[in-house]
Amino acid sequence: QRRLRAVLGALADGPNQPDLLLLTGDLADHGDVASYERLKQAMADCPYPWLPLVGNHDERANFHAVYPGYADADGFVQYVRDCGDMRLVIVDTLDEGRHGGAFCAQRAAWLDARLAEAPETPTYIVMHHPPLTCGIEWMNTDPDEPWVQAFSAVLSGHPQVRGLICGHLHRSVTAAWQGRTVAIC
Repeated sequence: QRRLRAVLGALADGPNQPDLLLLTGDLADHGDVASYERLKQAMADCPYPWLPLVGNHDERANFHAVYPGYADADGFVQYVRDCGDMRLVIVDTLDEGRHGGAFCAQRAAWLDARLAEAPETPTYIVMHHPPLTCGIEWMNTDPDEPWVQAFSAVLSGHPQVRGLICGHLHRSVTAAWQGRTVAIC
């Protein structure tokens, strides 16, 4: 928590304060309520907006207990934020108890519907798991995984999606994927 507060302080006091901070998942190491409460307390004085999403270390029920209002109709942590001339669509790729990502039929239908709402607005997908091989053997995502195929199928009908912003790797990686830029932080 001390390091998080130091980073938030440096961002707030620096010459280029962020317009928005994306918390790209793994908000709590074990997904416990106490950890989410500590994060909420640490973020309370943040002078700019921030958006959370869940990763493979998170637990949806505990997340929702501390952060209500981020659930879609199926209980996934998915939502949309309009940011002036662009749109962010936060997608839940958590498969509780598994290191890798997931994207089921309910999430696919939700994403397809959200993208159909604004076909002319440049859009970025924000999700924890990157849908690509990253070069780190134990963190790679096989492009033939069913969840990647389902996700790719949804995006194929929505050219307004300019890129993806992901977490999971704990390293900065930028790569091309299916004609879009993927930024992993």
